[in-house]
Amino acid sequence: MARTTGFVSPAWEQASLLAEILAGEERAYRGSRSVARLRATDLDVAVLGEPEEMNADEQTEVVEIFNPLAGSYRKLVVRHGVIVAATLVGDLSHVGLITQHYDRGTRLGPDEPGALLMPPRPTGPTRLHDSTEICSCAGVSAGEVRACSSLEQVVETTRATTGCGGCKEAVCQLLGTTTPQEARALG
Repeated sequence: MARTTGFVSPAWEQASLLAEILAGEERAYRGSRSVARLRATDLDVAVLGEPEEMNADEQTEVVEIFNPLAGSYRKLVVRHGVIVAATLVGDLSHVGLITQHYDRGTRLGPDEPGALLMPPRPTGPTRLHDSTEICSCAGVSAGEVRACSSLEQVVETTRATTGCGGCKEAVCQLLGTTTPQEARALG
């Protein structure tokens, strides 16, 4: 039995499916992938997947990184090379990429689960392709963000950052208006 989650992305998925059904297509709702983010003062948390998927078995690879000094904990559960669940506390720098792999059912290489949990290496800015999705709640690409001149314009024209807010840092970095720390402070 499918269930609803109360989050933005599944609501869009359900609305799209309903439109297809109303247009006469034979479709069925099979449930949505569960992704939840909590943003509180000095605490960022993201959870992907169902709680029962967090249990390891012989078909499951579990990768965990715990850094009490940085206040971060990251756990990735992979079955047959595909992310089935994740818990991220503190450093959410890779949550967008992890969520994309989770949503798409991407088959990971043998070293990728560990690499996805490692903190980012300090490097110069990476140029994202215009078609790279930045906001999964509103389906906004890097090119759409770059076409705007301010965060306010991004919100008005694309609705990016208005769902879960997890893309705000990336949007601000693309605009070149704030540092990641300043973007976090914006909420």
